[in-house]
Amino acid sequence: MMLGRWLDNEGGNYEKLVMLGYEFTSSQKEKLGMSGNPVFLFGVDAFDGPLMGIDANGDAYFQGEIHAIDFLQSSDFRLKDNIRPVSYPLTLTDSLQPVSYYLKSDKSKQQRLGFIAQEVQRHFPCLVREGAKGMLRLDYMGLIPVLWDFSKQLRQENMELKKEAAEQAARIDKLEAEIEAIKELLKQDN
Repeated sequence: MMLGRWLDNEGGNYEKLVMLGYEFTSSQKEKLGMSGNPVFLFGVDAFDGPLMGIDANGDAYFQGEIHAIDFLQSSDFRLKDNIRPVSYPLTLTDSLQPVSYYLKSDKSKQQRLGFIAQEVQRHFPCLVREGAKGMLRLDYMGLIPVLWDFSKQLRQENMELKKEAAEQAARIDKLEAEIEAIKELLKQDN
């Protein structure tokens, strides 16, 4: 079923469509990186392929940027099972290299920052999902608990170092006082 159509306002001679329950081609699905069977595609045209799609699992796929005031994820404990605290060694920060890059498909050639999914997958496979044609996708929101844990560890190390530095400063002050006392004794003996 086609829900609507309109002419491309850039002066092209093709139409963009909103389709529901349509037999979608594999190239249309691949354009969005969809692995499931789409039930809804928006902005389908002969040149760019679909701009947005929703598959039978409820997963949404988009070309381009998504703009919103908020992105909220369900996180209520009643939705979760097998809840356990996590902790990761700080040495993992050496294995995750932030990179700058340009998307090959981005015509504006805007510089981006992020991680390489394959590198993250080695250490956090639960944060990487495979899409169409084996393309990997990274759950950046899932990195927040990892980074939070690293931050807690660094804070703990910092507190321990401050305590150690204070103890060393007190010891140095004591030793300096003892040295001054010894100097005074030596002066008295001379």
